[in-house]
Amino acid sequence: MRSADLLGQQKRRYRVRTTDSRHDQPIAPNDLAVAPAHTKPDQIWATDMIYIEKGEGLLYLA
Repeated sequence: MRSADLLGQQKRRYRVRTTDSRHDQPIAPNDLAVAPAHTKPDQIWATDMIYIEKGEGLLYLA
């Protein structure tokens, strides 16, 4: 590469994007903390959503 005057091109440094906690928006209450204790399986469900950046745009995964 050096003899042909070619240079490698580096990608931008990957930066992890997480939740921004510095805002003045209201925070959702923790409903699981005040829910009655479950007595059998499959009574309380929780989920999360993540955004995956693709070339075509964002992919939402729940």
